Amino acid sequence: MAFAIKLWSYPDYVDVSVEKGWDGIDVQVVSMSTGGWSGNEDVIRALEENTIWWAMNWFSSQRGGHYVFKLRVPE
Repeated sequence: MAFAIKLWSYPDYVDVSVEKGWDGIDVQVVSMSTGGWSGNEDVIRALEENTIWWAMNWFSSQRGGHYVFKLRVPE
């Protein structure tokens, strides 16, 4: 995810925070909006093609190119 954020055009369209998961373990919440830029959409597509990663970390998406991911914070 850090690499995807580094590649992201319009870094102000990315928000990263930490919250408690349902099991009490911290999760990193990454909200990303593509801003309609095709390069950002390519990054999302590459993440989506990694089906295991996507299944474990994708939380939601909204029409217009907004995605939310929840990742376990490394200990």
